[in-house]
Amino acid sequence: MLYFSLAVIVECVLYLAAAILVNLFLGRIGLRGSSALMVNLKYLGITSWRASIFIIYASGYYYLKRHLEQRELELHRTVEIERLRI
Repeated sequence: MLYFSLAVIVECVLYLAAAILVNLFLGRIGLRGSSALMVNLKYLGITSWRASIFIIYASGYYYLKRHLEQRELELHRTVEIERLRI
């Protein structure tokens, strides 16, 4: 559990750093608009929220996909057992 929590924290920090770098790059080439990047509590909160929502959806997708694969594997095993009985 400790490693999972640490991995989530590291992932959020990396996402935050990447988001800041992308925003700075877009501002540098003129695609961000006229407003300058302000890294304040609001920006950090919004970006952290976006990262946590992404982690939640990605985890849900992973567990759903894994569950469906295990279900299909159990179905194939059941069919194979029934085939051996015949």
